[in-house]
Amino acid sequence: MNRLTTNGMEAQLGLIHVFPTLTFPNHYAIVTGLYPAYHGIVNNYFLDPNNSTGEAFNMKSYDPKWWLGEPLWETVVNHGLKAATYFWPGSEVNKGGWTCLQFFCKVYNGSVPFEERVDTVLNYFDLPSDETPSFMTLYFGEPDHQGHKVGPDDPPITRAVERDLAPWIEIPKDWIQSYSPLLSIRPPPSYSAKDVVTKMNEGLKSGKVQNEQYLKVYLKEELPDRLHYSASDRIPPIIGLIDEAFKVERRAQK
Repeated sequence: MNRLTTNGMEAQLGLIHVFPTLTFPNHYAIVTGLYPAYHGIVNNYFLDPNNSTGEAFNMKSYDPKWWLGEPLWETVVNHGLKAATYFWPGSEVNKGGWTCLQFFCKVYNGSVPFEERVDTVLNYFDLPSDETPSFMTLYFGEPDHQGHKVGPDDPPITRAVERDLAPWIEIPKDWIQSYSPLLSIRPPPSYSAKDVVTKMNEGLKSGKVQNEQYLKVYLKEELPDRLHYSASDRIPPIIGLIDEAFKVERRAQK
């Protein structure tokens, strides 16, 4: 590993994430060089309003229709070279010249120990030079998994914003597509997204919603430009941004 670092490159100050800070949008951005609005994976779970079947994307969706752009492993094999991927999001998708060959492309299995994953990739370097992959990726889920639960600094978690917001602005549960790290809302076509945002913001300013100061609601086209999160129909029209150290949770129903 020291040799890899010495002879390669690393992000010494940390990798700058894309928005939203979720596993699939960010990992696929790394290998395509595209923001989620352009590579298609706008969340870990989402609906495409242009998909007449009503099918939703999830982290086991391998149909190439979801995965836009060209990931690096596809570029590599298109140039006649070998690539190896180990559990990297999107690598199991047969797309372009990439067919996820068994030896160099592992089907995700969360029970595989991290040590085994690392050893497998390092062993690729011991192959004869004409068999060694020119490009390799490796994914394992920690500390990412725990970070999504409590945040990097593990602050005391406030009472969930949505819990107090819903009684005042009555957001139907089936409108909400994701809760954290952003609140994604897609009203039915018969409802005006602009009107819904106006009513939500009126509710937040009413003083009747606890923790209202930690949630800001936008039409997606009015989000800050730096987020690059509007140029896709897959992105719901209403986005709620939650302040740092807070998250939105769904209350369990009996």
